[in-house]
Amino acid sequence: MIPIFNVESLSLSILSLIFIVGVALLTWGGDLLTRGSSDIAFLLKIPATIIGLTVVSMATSMPELFTSIIGTIQGRDDLVIGNIVGSNIGNLGLILGVAAIISPVLIQKRLIKWEVPFLLGVTIVFIFFAGDGVLARHEGIVLIATIVAYILVLVRNAIEGDPDMGLTKSDEVEIGPTKRQTVPFCIFYILIGTVMLGFGADMMIQSATVVAHRLDLSETIIGLTIVAIGTSLPELATSIVAAIRKESDLIAGNIIGSNLFNLLLVGGAASIVSPLNQEPMLIKFEYPVMLLLTGIVWLFYSTDKKVSRSEGIVLVLLYLLVISIIYLYRNGIL
Repeated sequence: MIPIFNVESLSLSILSLIFIVGVALLTWGGDLLTRGSSDIAFLLKIPATIIGLTVVSMATSMPELFTSIIGTIQGRDDLVIGNIVGSNIGNLGLILGVAAIISPVLIQKRLIKWEVPFLLGVTIVFIFFAGDGVLARHEGIVLIATIVAYILVLVRNAIEGDPDMGLTKSDEVEIGPTKRQTVPFCIFYILIGTVMLGFGADMMIQSATVVAHRLDLSETIIGLTIVAIGTSLPELATSIVAAIRKESDLIAGNIIGSNLFNLLLVGGAASIVSPLNQEPMLIKFEYPVMLLLTGIVWLFYSTDKKVSRSEGIVLVLLYLLVISIIYLYRNGIL
């Protein structure tokens, strides 16, 4: 695929501006896609709970998905994998930690009993698939099939009001139509959001790749840090706002859901487009760190059914430590 933008000859200051614009387009495009998708589902009389569990969950993962697919098409495997792993580490360490520091994050029963153990299992399977150095197409198909099955189970339990899963008919997400009250107008927002996601992802990938080469950094480092944070900005902003409004019980589920979609939907779709080659260093360090952080978060979730401010500080410090070690080790300083 020929990049939409050719930024090889631009200065670092212009590249930084292009990166920021790309992040803005990703964020705005993802918001438009989410709004259009949820509104059209509402107008088509789809129950609000189902919209929240399916349409909104998938739409909010679109920045990572578009970035990874375009990166895969352009042969930026290191950046793509770095984005997936970096987003998950950032969600568990930085985003959850910052939210907990602002206001302790309350934990729903179903997360402790079902979703976090499921995320641990998915993480282990993902690492196993990547263990031979390549995330193959058939493995990507398994990942996609798993997220489809997961969504179907959630929808079934939402409809049946299964108390074991912590999902009842009274838990319906408050989703209603905005000023866009016609299906064609919602479709227009979906199309515009999709185009913005495509352009934003291309701008961010191209600028980040050139900056990495200019600064003699690997694309993996850029993917693990700058690109991962850029694609996670919607989750970060949402979590901070929710924490300030004392609605932190929503944060824990969103973070676990985001990590599941990153591994299953984003990783699966990208590897189906083209098998993803893995750096040996990822398998030795970043993957185990992602698994360890997931286990730590499960422990925090299980104690007092909340993530306290002190635990939030621990998570942020762990995130900063991990990123520092990654940078120092990959640049031969350690």
